[in-house]
Amino acid sequence: MGYLLFILFIFLFIALGVVISKDSQDFTKRKKISIIAVLALTIGLGVIYTQLQNKDSQTLVDLQSRFERLETLTCNFEDKEIAVHKKDFDVTSGIKSFVGRKGSEYEGVSVLFSSCRI
Repeated sequence: MGYLLFILFIFLFIALGVVISKDSQDFTKRKKISIIAVLALTIGLGVIYTQLQNKDSQTLVDLQSRFERLETLTCNFEDKEIAVHKKDFDVTSGIKSFVGRKGSEYEGVSVLFSSCRI
């Protein structure tokens, strides 16, 4: 998602550059205000997106840290709450999930980090 937004920002700045270079002689006050507003909005949305991503990332780190400290996490799986703890689950970092250990009652169960709460 971050790459897509980065590419979108690049295209936006290229488009603004084309508009500015094409109409640099005919800049009205309204055009200047519009360009500044678009830039401010773009930067503002970028800041908000970054803050939300940082918050989500920190939550995932906290969940994994608590799991590694042998704390029990409460997670949703198929519309019911289950207790996720180290004796029954392993961490799969690539897909950010807990996977039931072989031989446990949760064998084959995959619970996403995002379905858990601290």
